[in-house]
Amino acid sequence: MPVTMAWDRTTGNKTVTALLHATNRKNINSFFATFDPVPASADRANWEEITLALGRREAHPLASDFVMVTGSDTFSSPLLFAHLPKRLIAYTSGDEQPWTQLEHPVFHPEFFEEGQYQTEDERPQGWGMTREWEKEQTIRISNLFSPSNLKSISETIFLSD
Repeated sequence: MPVTMAWDRTTGNKTVTALLHATNRKNINSFFATFDPVPASADRANWEEITLALGRREAHPLASDFVMVTGSDTFSSPLLFAHLPKRLIAYTSGDEQPWTQLEHPVFHPEFFEEGQYQTEDERPQGWGMTREWEKEQTIRISNLFSPSNLKSISETIFLSD
């Protein structure tokens, strides 16, 4: 689902506004940018203008001194990770349609490379960290006691004596 989020982030005595614009089109038009703080008086139209201008890689009067990462680097950028919020409170428009679409997603194979999308890797609805740990724990224990790992451990023990 395409999403655009903006937040202010203060590190030390410097505050910046961060803007993440994520599309669902192979990250072609996605970007992450930081810039001088946007005034609290900015309204929805201002934010739409800022997003459109930055999407064209152009400056905007309310988004001065911007640094931007685009395309496939958007979601793996150290710039993004350095500015992610510690906690997030999300406000939605109240429109039910996007949430309904999330509950009944439509797969668009043209947006994915061949073999990239693996349905067996998906987790069922209601899956949480507890269930993930339970699944991961058995895999880690079996890997720990695998014959090749036990040989490696025993060689390390005997070589260190």
